[in-house]
Parts: sequence; structure tokens; C-alpha cells
Amino acid sequence: MKVGQELVYGTTIGFVFKQWLQKESHQDGELTISDIPSHIKTGER
Repeated sequence: MKVGQELVYGTTIGFVFKQWLQKESHQDGELTISDIPSHIKTGER
């Protein structure tokens, strides 16, 4: 029972942290690789 509790707790904390991290990364205003248009990444015009 205790192991199950810890698994659910750890999974929940991980999920919330992942959501928060994604939200924060979008608010920073910094460009990431996924923000750059694909034609610039490949060097095509």
C-alpha cells in the first residue's frame, strides 16, 4: 500500500513539475530550437 502511495505521489509531482516547466519556458521570451522555423534550421530559403 505504501509503495503504491509513493508511486502515485511521485508521478503526480513529476506531472505537475513538467507542466510548470513547459509554462515557464514559454513565458521566458527566449527562443528555443522548436521556435525556429524549419527552413532556417535546415539552411533552405
